[in-house]
Amino acid sequence: MAGEALKAFRDKAGMTQQQLADHLEMHYTSVSGWEQGRTRPTRRTVLLLEQALGLDGELLREYAYAGATPFDAMRADLDQLAEQTIQLAELVVRLQAQVEHQGAEIDELRNR
Repeated sequence: MAGEALKAFRDKAGMTQQQLADHLEMHYTSVSGWEQGRTRPTRRTVLLLEQALGLDGELLREYAYAGATPFDAMRADLDQLAEQTIQLAELVVRLQAQVEHQGAEIDELRNR
């Protein structure tokens, strides 16, 4: 339910998942996960989402954090941390590939 509401609010704001994720400085898969109900944003992220989408409490009510148990909040935080860990690992792999490529270019220049 809340994921569907998030998608509707995002569509109404004329934003893609990528644009919303960029605004939040997150990966688009986070937005996708929230919309599909696989994960839940943290309370802080919901507030940032509301700000980004020009909302005033509508999304927070959809997620109904007031009735959430501490376990629900912790799970949402852990889900977000796992997503950020994956994003960081992907970044490290890309950076390693760039370093290896640049190292090969340096070796090639030295051998000329």
